[in-house]
Amino acid sequence: MLTPDQWVLDESEGSVPLAKWQKTIDVMARVFNAPAGFIVQYAPEGFQVVISSGQASNPYDAGVTVPQDTNLFCKKVVEQQELLYVPDASTDPYWNTNPEVSDDGFCSYLGLPVKWPTGEPFGTICVMDFNATNYQKDYVDLVSELRDLIEADLKILSRYQMISNLAMTDELTGLYNRRGFYSVAQQYIALAKRSKLSLGLLYMDMDGLKRVNDV
Repeated sequence: MLTPDQWVLDESEGSVPLAKWQKTIDVMARVFNAPAGFIVQYAPEGFQVVISSGQASNPYDAGVTVPQDTNLFCKKVVEQQELLYVPDASTDPYWNTNPEVSDDGFCSYLGLPVKWPTGEPFGTICVMDFNATNYQKDYVDLVSELRDLIEADLKILSRYQMISNLAMTDELTGLYNRRGFYSVAQQYIALAKRSKLSLGLLYMDMDGLKRVNDV
């Protein structure tokens, strides 16, 4: 099950709608006529680009991870949990140590926080430009609407995982039931075949449980 301390790019079941998110960010970047747009995830290890707009001008690919202590625009958004719009970073000394500004040449940033269904910070959705900008309210509203779509997808994913977990585990013990065992076993068998590894199965038969089960 996907949790806030896990990178969504490491999720192996393919339930995260990455292709949909990619289209969303590509459209956002085109509407803004911006060289880069992103969905960035926050985790204890730092900040990871989940989705990166597809222009050749974009210096960051999906999967790039930046340490948590780096002075980033997205870090500020996660810390404050509110909109951050920097029309021209060159006029604010605070951003001089931001590698996006000092190394990559970005000048403008517009980003909003994205949250997990639990309310914990997921990360950000943002658009960046090498030139100073003057975005009006309609542009901010557009990013806000796109952010809401991402959060809605995370809620759907969370509910799906909850229902799936209920269907495959025993309510009392939390252990896999028959359906869960076969589902997980099939995944491991497929992985073993691809990796040419051996699998082993250990099982135990415990006596005297009828009295416990009948309680």
